[in-house]
Amino acid sequence: MNDLKLIKRHYGEKMMHLCRSLFPTILQEEGLLYSILTKRFYPGEFLYDDIIENKWENKFSQIIYNLYDKIKNEENKEDKAISFNSDTGKITSKTPFELLRSKGYTLYQCKTEDDIQSFKKYYAPGEELCTFKGGRLKSCFVFFAVKDGAENIKRKRPPERQDEYGTSVISIQFPRGKFNNPSIKNRYNHSVPDPDATFSNNLDEIVEGLTDSFCMEYNLNIDSSLYEVELPGYVIANDGRYYKYTHEVDNIYTCPDNIVIKDFSPIFYDKARYIFFDQYILDLHEKTINNFYYFYSDSFVNSFGKLDKDEDKIIVSLDKETGNRTIKIKDDIVININRKHELIGYSNPYITRLRRGFLRDCDTIEVLNVPNVKIIGASCLVHATGLKVANFESVEKIGISCLRFNDNIKKLVMPKVTEIDSNFMSENYAAECIYLPKLEHADAFFLEHCPSLKKLYCPNLRMIGFGYARNNKKIHDYIDYVVNSHGYNDIYHGEEVQRKIRGEKTKKHIEKIMKIYRHACK
Repeated sequence: MNDLKLIKRHYGEKMMHLCRSLFPTILQEEGLLYSILTKRFYPGEFLYDDIIENKWENKFSQIIYNLYDKIKNEENKEDKAISFNSDTGKITSKTPFELLRSKGYTLYQCKTEDDIQSFKKYYAPGEELCTFKGGRLKSCFVFFAVKDGAENIKRKRPPERQDEYGTSVISIQFPRGKFNNPSIKNRYNHSVPDPDATFSNNLDEIVEGLTDSFCMEYNLNIDSSLYEVELPGYVIANDGRYYKYTHEVDNIYTCPDNIVIKDFSPIFYDKARYIFFDQYILDLHEKTINNFYYFYSDSFVNSFGKLDKDEDKIIVSLDKETGNRTIKIKDDIVININRKHELIGYSNPYITRLRRGFLRDCDTIEVLNVPNVKIIGASCLVHATGLKVANFESVEKIGISCLRFNDNIKKLVMPKVTEIDSNFMSENYAAECIYLPKLEHADAFFLEHCPSLKKLYCPNLRMIGFGYARNNKKIHDYIDYVVNSHGYNDIYHGEEVQRKIRGEKTKKHIEKIMKIYRHACK
């Protein structure tokens, strides 16, 4: 079977056509292109789509031709990871400490856990490296490079991975074992995309000769050719191949096709038993759903109740046209997963409460149907940026930071909610219409930064915290007239509200404002 047929089988027909157009010279040698492709990219159906969507044709060609040139130069020698000087032919006499010093960095090697913790002071709250959780020295050699005056360098807004602040404190980490390709971690951490690939994980982008210097000083085995090209959303494992990943926490990458990259080593899970989606893993044998990142608190995994291993049915069906899968539990609980193994839909008629952290970090879910939920706990759906439709028809109380960062909900109806804690739907840039007819109490930062919101209906609102509806004058004025709260620190109740309205606003003025908003959300 020739190269193109093998590429079609393992990477898809479109990838076959792309390779035919990009690599006619390599295709003249039977078996060579397929061998190069599989050495650099784990087989998968998403590679072509990512190349086209991100306009990576030139990057992809460079990766393939880099390995092709290496093979030709070695003249049929066995392909193996490159040592410190066989790739560049350069040997530097300077140590990593000296080279980084020339760029204004001081390099520190961490030999104990206390050494690592001493650098936590440089990281803003919420941006601390997973390295600070402990145990990293068991799997990696850990270094920190600190720029002169790092403590005085200001953040950039919006942050960029390669800006002065992001690169002012970097952690350079090498996996222990046969292969030691580096991971360079950003000071912003996950506040920027691909923070674990700062400088494209290429030490020579910091200062020329740094790769060779580390290899010589610490006897490391680094294939620098792997870091000449960066593909965001892909991780390079210690087998020298790129793997597409969907989630990363603490150097653990979950990938399509039931693959997990841990400490840069690929682990393959039984497809007949396990289904991975987002950060969750469904065990079809034990009938359990767990968060793969065990240290995360997410009540989604407990929302199914306890499943009976023998009695409760789990049925998985595949839509061959879209590649989406539907998982049915107890007939009425439905989980929808797309072809990228992302959670896109969830329906559960049994659950009456969303406990703390429910789908807190799931940014792919689009439809949520929980018709009998009465209470939503703190930090639920905080980063559910993809959510478009939600059924909250029975909800009465909502905890802090629910739906805080959402970019897709345009209309939200909650006919029974009476009490909402702080930061509700703050920074929701798509919301246009919100219907809360029984809402009486809303805490601080209610609907803050919702600039697209045009219609709001909450005629029974009687208490509101500071910072409400900032960045939306129309809605702010509407709340002002409903609750008569002026400024960001006033909270009025019941009779006091009515007294202020009667005493300070004319009836005609009030009717004019209410007329504008009375039919909101129709």
